[in-house]
Amino acid sequence: MYVFTDERWLTGSMLPMTLQLDYSGHDAEDWIAVVTRVVRSGPDGFGLAFVFSGTTGLFGDEIPPERVADPRAMKRFIKQLNN
Repeated sequence: MYVFTDERWLTGSMLPMTLQLDYSGHDAEDWIAVVTRVVRSGPDGFGLAFVFSGTTGLFGDEIPPERVADPRAMKRFIKQLNN
């Protein structure tokens, strides 16, 4: 994933984030939590890779472990983007 931003992170940095399908807030199930690693920087942002193994602890108590995506949950989420 590539994020267009003025912010810069060091290559190798781990960034926990949530991905959301619907900004209206109508469906609380339209989001997942993922952990990403910065893999490259560009003039207009940075590239991220998804990290799935052993990452639930990076969210602390803020995100329930069952909301942290594994590869199958990520595939389901991406499939919903096409609908």
